[in-house]
Amino acid sequence: MRRRGGFALIDVLVALMISSIALLAVLGGIALAARTARATRQRLIQEVAARNRYASEQRLSFIQKTVPQ
Repeated sequence: MRRRGGFALIDVLVALMISSIALLAVLGGIALAARTARATRQRLIQEVAARNRYASEQRLSFIQKTVPQ
């Protein structure tokens, strides 16, 4: 029996499964990068807020020490 040109159903299914696994891996990497970026952004905002509080406290302390009451 001669085999016709083209792909058998099993060949197509295996290729589709490999493609779907690769796509899941890529999407997982993108999701991880997004979570990491969000966490980094939150830490940066917290650091800026902490520095602002510290600078405000230093300014108030300086004013209280230098301005006579």
